[in-house]
Amino acid sequence: MKPRHLLTFAIMALCAGMTPANALEFRVLVWDGSESALKYAANGKTIGISGTENDLSPVYRFTGAGPLVLFKEVKQEEKTVRETAATLPLPPGLTHAILILAATDAAQKTYSGMWINDAPDSRPAETIQFVNLSSYPTALKFGEQEFSIPSGGNHQVRFDAAQECIVLRGAANVNDKWELFSGNPIPVRAGLRLLMVLRNGRPASGRSTAVVDMISFYDIPPARPGTPVASSR
Repeated sequence: MKPRHLLTFAIMALCAGMTPANALEFRVLVWDGSESALKYAANGKTIGISGTENDLSPVYRFTGAGPLVLFKEVKQEEKTVRETAATLPLPPGLTHAILILAATDAAQKTYSGMWINDAPDSRPAETIQFVNLSSYPTALKFGEQEFSIPSGGNHQVRFDAAQECIVLRGAANVNDKWELFSGNPIPVRAGLRLLMVLRNGRPASGRSTAVVDMISFYDIPPARPGTPVASSR
């Protein structure tokens, strides 16, 4: 399944149960590579967005009902014009979010996006949110908890803050065969929460390509609306 199809599928599950609000604080994760040319307009100002595939961006803020329109500024006949790159509706009530952006063309002129609800009531402290954006159904065992996550699905578990590390084992179903992709201890801490994004394995220097990669983001849950989102890691 292509990334943009996964993003479209997953948005419905991730944004369920939200309540109306007008102000949004969000961070950006790029699906593949990096992006630094996207911009949006807010309160009469033009704000640039930057993001990479392995780290969450700084916090951006948007006020209004939406949609969030991302654009690039390009030169045409010696004039600077705006070319729309994405028009992203805001799920009702979204106050804190992570926006995963995926280019829909090789030239990175247009993007699709998926919102992950990042609010403290959705992702409280001492929980791990797994988001499976890989092409494969997965089965995971976190300590004594066992669960499965379909491609495009998500699952949240609580952890015991008295423990320092909990072993996470994961396997992906590839052509009706299970392939192990994780068997490592995961550090956990009281007061923190963890987002784990699963994606198709990518080549890395010095090691073989895993069937599924996991990227992790630790932070402290943001305060109630009006207080900025905490930085990742």
